[in-house]
Parts: sequence; structure tokens; C-alpha cells
Amino acid sequence: MTLPDLATVQAPWSVLQAGALLLAWALGAMALRLDICLRKPGVYALQPRGRAPEAADVETALRHTQSAVRWWMTMLAGGWLGWALMGAAGGPA
Repeated sequence: MTLPDLATVQAPWSVLQAGALLLAWALGAMALRLDICLRKPGVYALQPRGRAPEAADVETALRHTQSAVRWWMTMLAGGWLGWALMGAAGGPA
């Protein structure tokens, strides 16, 4: 299976906008968490009062992201287990 070249993929504007909003939300949340300012001069500044990012912030951001993913996976697994057990028992008592 070959993956498409993402530079040549044509997507509707609404799809691109939605993707950009999700990415901006994630970047903004991490900028707040790390208290850093992420900026593209003349375009945007996320957490403008934050400090300048440093190389060590990449590792910290990865740790926070891994922790969040583990938490969500635990919540999803717990929900699935609860649903499966209730289904096996014939529903709520």
C-alpha cells in the first residue's frame, strides 16, 4: 500500500480549516501547559506572555502528551469494560 503525497492531496477548504483549528487548539494547550510562547511572526502568537521555548521543552511536551494519551486510553478501556460487563449481565439491575 502506498500513501499519498500530502503536498499534492486536494482537500475541501472546510476540512483544512477544521484540521488547522484542531492543530491550533493542541498547540495552544501545550503552550499554556509549558508556559511558553509559540509564535509565527506577523501571523499568530499562542500564549504571548509565556517565555521563549527551549530545546528541553520538546521532551517535556512529549512526556505530557504520552501521559494524556495513557489517561484517555485508560478511560476508554474502562468504559468499554463497563459496557461489556453490563451487556453480559443483561443491563443495569
